Amino acid sequence: MAEIGALINNFKEAFYSCNNDELLRIHNLFTELVESKQVKRRFLDFSEYIRFKSEIEYFDLCYHYMEIDDWTVVTESNNIKVESRGAGNEFFTKSTVIVNQTLFKALSVLSAADLVSEWVSVVKKTEILFDPTITRKLVKFYFWFPWPLSDRQCVIEFNAVPIPSKKACIITMRTPESENYLGKKIPTFAEGEVKMWVRIGSLYAEYVDEETTKIVFVVSADGNISFLPTSLINYGTKHIMYYMMEELRKRIENFEGSVFETHIKENPHLFDYIRECIDKYAHEDT
Repeated sequence: MAEIGALINNFKEAFYSCNNDELLRIHNLFTELVESKQVKRRFLDFSEYIRFKSEIEYFDLCYHYMEIDDWTVVTESNNIKVESRGAGNEFFTKSTVIVNQTLFKALSVLSAADLVSEWVSVVKKTEILFDPTITRKLVKFYFWFPWPLSDRQCVIEFNAVPIPSKKACIITMRTPESENYLGKKIPTFAEGEVKMWVRIGSLYAEYVDEETTKIVFVVSADGNISFLPTSLINYGTKHIMYYMMEELRKRIENFEGSVFETHIKENPHLFDYIRECIDKYAHEDT
């Protein structure tokens, strides 16, 4: 039992320091110990490990939707491609943009959850509810929509995971199903607020070369709009995505002197973590 206690402590340390290699190593050890019946599964029911296992499962789901090939092209021009698949509540969009900027600067923009309003025009306010680690955040977004719609609010959990084999990083996002986040109670919605959901979402950034990055945004969301046909909402969504990706590219390519550069300089731990991951993974031979 002393050995499993030490492993649990090591896992928690790796979880809060976002040491993904160590998390995967200990996770494999946990799996072997449970399968060989050296450890009972209930001993591993601690919040960080439960969270990590759900993150692995969700990562696989997000990556699956990004890699499948049954997408229909909506529009493609100026190095931006928007695709869609499904219908009704199973509607997805996939938006790809090539950016003339380093992976570090692209990730510096994508990781700034509190600055999303700089490139998503309908976001009027963000509120960081919890940020337990460098790569994990729980954020409440306040959306503005024109009449006849009313404003919407959405709580989204984010997690960034490096993908060494692709020289890439994926930021997964979803509205939590639980009322708790790593043991903390998620604040309830205020009276009059209208909840939105992100069912599945991810932002993927891949190193192309020293000055080029590919970004892919996959999302399936529910705007909680009952009085408009779903087909009409989906039609508008897939055409809006082009302009959103265009705005994102503009922010990334004009990084120098921007609020994003200030943000990363004011957060040296985030700066160091992103730089360390890029130095470790993006320049490895595959």
